[in-house]
Amino acid sequence: MNKYFIMIYMKSGEIKNVLKKRFKMVKKHYNKLFEDFAIEEIHGFRLEMKKLSAFIRLINTNILEKKKIKIGGKIKSFYNTTGNIRNIQLHQQRVSHLCDEMLPEKPVHYLQFLRNKENMLKKKARRIADKNLYNHFWKKIIYLVPHKSGKKAVQAFVIQKKHALLELIFLLDYSDEALHTLRKVLKDILDDWKYIGSYVPAALPDYFTNKKNIEVFTDKLGEFHDLCIAFYFFEPIYINKVTDEKEKQILLTLRQKLEESKDRIKEDISTLLNHVKQEMEKEMFVRVSMILKQ
Repeated sequence: MNKYFIMIYMKSGEIKNVLKKRFKMVKKHYNKLFEDFAIEEIHGFRLEMKKLSAFIRLINTNILEKKKIKIGGKIKSFYNTTGNIRNIQLHQQRVSHLCDEMLPEKPVHYLQFLRNKENMLKKKARRIADKNLYNHFWKKIIYLVPHKSGKKAVQAFVIQKKHALLELIFLLDYSDEALHTLRKVLKDILDDWKYIGSYVPAALPDYFTNKKNIEVFTDKLGEFHDLCIAFYFFEPIYINKVTDEKEKQILLTLRQKLEESKDRIKEDISTLLNHVKQEMEKEMFVRVSMILKQ
């Protein structure tokens, strides 16, 4: 049997089985969140939601808009809120860690403000959520599962990702937003690798036919994205909440340190992207040369 799940097509029952598996993993973390929204539990929930969403995007390919499976607004709101909670939790950890390394004291008022913000977001998440949130979602989408997902749909999905990759890789300037979009495209490929892997070599640039290369790339982009979020928490809207000048100076020192780290990682990513571009240009040159020789 082919090691990839999708061969000629994926039947309706097979699609439902994958969705059930993804739902089971999402609900496992979802039900454990409400005790205290532990940072690792949020991470597990969001990771499984991303895998579910990536698979839905795959089977939605070439489906009419009115027949596509859609994730409801309430679930999206809960997902985004848990993401904001985790961002604040990670930022508090980062600030404490940096202070332990660099400074004799911590910005206590700033950290308290972040804790208050975290508690507000937890209350918001609890207001949005209910035990039947995902049961209602399942009942809605089960009727929208297509009879099959054909080879053409899978190929179309991979080609969409290829075009998105090429557009992003050959940008003249890599903005923070462009790098975030690049990470999302690569994560879609990784999350659906089991179902699209047999089509990847024929469609994607050689560098991205190696799953390990994509994993290394997304890890680096993820690290950069985390620093972008951390940097956001040092914007005036947050720093100005602190009135103590000494504490403000601590925050400015931490902000500078993060900016240096962010710039360094962005330079590493740009170097890697330039390497990928060079490899792709070599591929194109070889192919053109072979055509001319024929």
